[in-house]
Amino acid sequence: AMQLIHSGVTDLTIIDPDTLSDTNLGRHVLSADYLGCNKAIGMKHHLEKAIPTVRVRAVPTYFHRALIDKDIRLMEFSCIVSTSADWASEYHLWLFKSECTHFSVVQGWAEPHALAGHSLGCPAGITGDARHLFDRNGGFLKRFTEWPDNGVVNLPACGAGFIAGNAVNIQTIAAMITRMALNYMQSENYHTRAWHAFITESSSIDKSGGTYHGPALAENTLNQVMKYEW
Repeated sequence: AMQLIHSGVTDLTIIDPDTLSDTNLGRHVLSADYLGCNKAIGMKHHLEKAIPTVRVRAVPTYFHRALIDKDIRLMEFSCIVSTSADWASEYHLWLFKSECTHFSVVQGWAEPHALAGHSLGCPAGITGDARHLFDRNGGFLKRFTEWPDNGVVNLPACGAGFIAGNAVNIQTIAAMITRMALNYMQSENYHTRAWHAFITESSSIDKSGGTYHGPALAENTLNQVMKYEW
């Protein structure tokens, strides 16, 4: 969201049912001032402070609930970017995109530790359905890494947990997702169903307790973004 408004997007709707908790602070743009606040509402205030001329609408619920309750209408958007990691929402988003050509769709996420990340997109003007690229629980079938307990790190005593992510890599993955969204919004000739994949320091994945089975990095390459079609 920050990268989109700093790249010229002036009208943004943020949909998120979650509340900012102390376990989020190490990985979220919102500060401790927003603890206990809905993330969509907090981001609305944060973005409008950053650039007062942007128009930001906050919808504090799940994407599919917002559609059912008519809080949003699909046809009002030119591009829908999902970074929710909520499979119910993303399943419905691709279901709608399989029948509708009005808007672009970009789905993006980081794998545990953010040593790999992905963005899947389909532009306006054509239909697309990426559900076949995921298992029934929303696990990406072409993921580059495997982790014990799916990468979840449990916090002592409180029963909460989180998935570790390097902040520098998260920003790089966010930039990859943002670039795909901007390409779809800015270019009338961009008609490709795209999969962009980021990988960095694959040798450190084994050291962190994971297993890497993605493509080999070119020699003397620290970071790499691969571009495919699907």
